[in-house]
Parts: sequence; structure tokens; C-alpha cells
Amino acid sequence: MDTVTKIKEYTDIKDLAEQAGFEFKDVNTNKVIYRAVCKLPGCKDSSSPDFNIYKDGCFKCYACGKGGDVINFYKYLNGVSNKEAIRQLARRLNIKNTRRAPYKAFKSNTGINTPEKHDISHSKAPGSNSREIQAKKTPADTIYRALMNLFNKALDIDSYEYLTGPERGLTDETIKHFKLFSIADYKQAKRYLLYHFDEARLKELSLINESFKRRKYFLFTKHKVIIPIIEGGKIKALRGRFLHKDGSDPDKISHNTRSYGRYRSTAGIKNSLFNGDILKDLDKGAVVYLCEAEFDTMITHQAGLNAVGVCGINLFDPGHLAARLKDYDLKILFDNEPGAQAQARKVNDEYYRLTGKPAEIQELPEGIKDATEYFIRKQQKITGVT
Repeated sequence: MDTVTKIKEYTDIKDLAEQAGFEFKDVNTNKVIYRAVCKLPGCKDSSSPDFNIYKDGCFKCYACGKGGDVINFYKYLNGVSNKEAIRQLARRLNIKNTRRAPYKAFKSNTGINTPEKHDISHSKAPGSNSREIQAKKTPADTIYRALMNLFNKALDIDSYEYLTGPERGLTDETIKHFKLFSIADYKQAKRYLLYHFDEARLKELSLINESFKRRKYFLFTKHKVIIPIIEGGKIKALRGRFLHKDGSDPDKISHNTRSYGRYRSTAGIKNSLFNGDILKDLDKGAVVYLCEAEFDTMITHQAGLNAVGVCGINLFDPGHLAARLKDYDLKILFDNEPGAQAQARKVNDEYYRLTGKPAEIQELPEGIKDATEYFIRKQQKITGVT
């Protein structure tokens, strides 16, 4: 597949147009699928929806007369030549040389130490050896770091304001320490992953899923604040926190047409211990706070305490967890609600069975729901909590 073909297959006119401020309406006639007011430079009509995108992936504006494929659109939008449009679009897809395999170009750009071969096709060739494919399975850490690097390990402004605002209260130092980043463009992320990695492997990790209509969708469509779960120095899983322009609580967004939980996770999340790598540097008997979730762990760490956390109240086995923490003076800091406290007692029972001494279940003040609220209120000196 040559460069132009790759660009046309993996770059969508609608995505480029929306980034440039186009606002589309679904039309879905026999030929036209989207229509908008044209915002191409030089188009004089700024009121009528004369810009059409067709089912074959091409466009036409009946006000300014411009039309063509995605390369033509990029050329008109940016005022460059066809050759320069191809060069810039290829760079967006990390296509460095048409004679090199796309994966090699990706590897040289990121510096990630990965296996020598990816199957980047969207379907297996007849007679493919499944055992060979499994033997060359790309490590989860490689794929997760590639996704992180795609957005320059950075946060967009909405994510940053959410994390540092009154709801979370995290500092820049804490955000950097836990390597938080955001999915700035989920459509770009989906295309990037499908282009560079084996689709079956992406599905295995739950990054790409398939609806009942066999439509592929990206896991973090609305969960763009990403928390890497790192164990042994490698990213074991990713957790996405719901964040929308209308707020961070999916239950309060009235125009939601499908169910979005507050969190979504890739495969490998069960029995993970968030921030667990701190244990290897602690002496036996050191005080360790076990928190209910990642954000509680982060803010407890930010308060200067040794904090680790589970990734959800139902995503761990109490016996497994107690075995990992038996060498430390354990204090359990779960949410101030019945279900969480019941789980805290189960961990305590297992810890006692292994060590012969009870853990200390922390009691939050009345009216304080979790560690995050406790430390935020303490920071703001609103409640007088000590």
C-alpha cells in the first residue's frame, strides 16, 4: 500500500474539518452523509450548508466550487501544494518512507523498544499461523506507551483544570509523578492504534471493541483522563476517567444516549495495585495506607504518606491484596460508605490471618465521603479536620 492510499484509508475529511471549526449535520441520503457551512479559505458563503461529504469519502462545496479527496481538502484548508499536503498528512500518520514498513517508521520516531514485527493488517491472511501470531504478541506496555506518546504525555486544558480544580485538588508535581495524560482526539487514537498494531491484540486489551453491529469503537471515547497503572516499571493497564465538556459526572449529563460509567479500564486491571512500586523501596514494617481508588491514592501520596490503592472496590481479591501488604503496618483508607467498609473488613480479616495482627481501618469524619474530600478540605482549611 503506497503513501497516498494509506493517507486516504486512515485520514477522514470530517475529522480534519471538525478540527478546523466545521459543524456538521448528519444527512445520510443516497450519496451525501454530512453537510456543513464551508469554512475553507476563500469561500464567500458563510451561512448556507453548501459543503458536502459523500459516502465515497470525497467532498464538494457548491459555494466555492472546491472538491476532491482528503488530500485536496488538506491542500485547500492549509494553502499548500498537493505534494506538501501528502508530506504533512504522512507525517501525521508516522509514515516516514513508503518503502519502509509503517511500523519501522513508528519505531524510529518514538524510540520505544518493541518487537521487530507487528501485524498491522485489519484482517488475517488466509492460512495465518495463529500460534506464530500469539508468540509475537506485542507487550501491553508497548501499546500503552505508544498511546501516551501519541499525545506527547500531556493533558488538554479541560483535563488539567479538572485534575487541579476543586474536585480533585492535585498539584502539577503529583500529575507528573503519576504520568497522567489525556486522549485529546479519540478518533485519531483509534486510527493510530489500528494502523500500527494488530487488531486482535487491541481487542484482547479492550482498547478496541466491537458493537453488535460489528462497528469498532475505542474504549476511551468519553473517558479522556488516562491513569496508567504501573507495576514493575511497566504499564500494566490503563484507567480512563469520564470527562465531558458538560462535566465529569456521566449521570448528570442529560443528553447521554448510552451508558457511560465514571471509569473504563483495559484488560489487566483486576488485582492491580496502583502505585504499588513504592513497596520495593520501603522497609518492612513501614506504614502504608491502602486507598480505595487511584485519585484517593494520589492525593494521599500528595499529603506525604505512603499510599497504594485498589482500582475499584470490586476489582481485587482480599486475600491476594493482604498477601502483598503483609510485611507493612497497614492502614485502610476506604470510602465512608457501607460497601467500601465491608470490603475494608474483608482485607483486614485476611491481613490478620497472615500476620496475626489487625490492620487499622481509618474512620473518616462524618460527612466526608472519601480520602480526596478529606485532604481537599484539609488543604483548604474549611472544616478544621486534623
